[in-house]
Amino acid sequence: MYKKIIILILVVLSFQISFSQNVKQLTDSAEIYYTKMNYEKAVEQYKKVLQSGKESGFLYYNLANSYYKLNKIPDAILNYERAILLIPNNKDVQFNLEMANRNITDKIEAVPEFFIYSWWNTFLGIFSSDTWAVISIISFIFTLTFIFGFFFTGSYILKKISFWLSIVLFIISINTFVFAQKTKAIINNHNFAIIFEPVINVKSSPGDIGTELFVIHEGTKIEITQTSGDWIEIKLANGNKGWVKRDLVEII
Repeated sequence: MYKKIIILILVVLSFQISFSQNVKQLTDSAEIYYTKMNYEKAVEQYKKVLQSGKESGFLYYNLANSYYKLNKIPDAILNYERAILLIPNNKDVQFNLEMANRNITDKIEAVPEFFIYSWWNTFLGIFSSDTWAVISIISFIFTLTFIFGFFFTGSYILKKISFWLSIVLFIISINTFVFAQKTKAIINNHNFAIIFEPVINVKSSPGDIGTELFVIHEGTKIEITQTSGDWIEIKLANGNKGWVKRDLVEII
């Protein structure tokens, strides 16, 4: 019985090691292609890494850079946006996304966010969801440690310090757990997309017979507010709404 368990563990470990080595080879290969300015091959290799299940902000960032070099602006914007979800405060990603957006037709002025909401999103973006979760776990462990100290120390001063520190750390643990959940929810929110059609006539209702409201172009970021069959209602950064076909956009 124990031998079977050990063999199973060894098989799993060998599979994980083999998988990691394969991913590293693909990543290294993509980087070599990129430095040699073979951007088509770099894209191919980065996509293989992502298709294997390995995902990171820097992988999306490098893929976006490769697309940008190929002048495939919608693909570049899509992957810069995906990178920002995972590494929200990375200045390089933000800068390159801004540069890519200068190459699209639609220059849409966003409706200003309420300042508290903007501050909240900026604060959440300080760390990734995994980092917030780690802070929460560490804070909780220290909370238990100080609770233990409170009950088993004989010193009144140490009891008082342990009591207040355990309360503070417990509050930190709860709050950072909430931050981790909120950050993860933002990452898993698939309500935003990029237009992948050169020109789209946005309709007043789902269907070809709807009135044409306005025109948008490839590379524009939109928010999906509802769906109806093969059609989605989209919202632009300036608040304008309308309907387009679902297959004309790519979800971020």
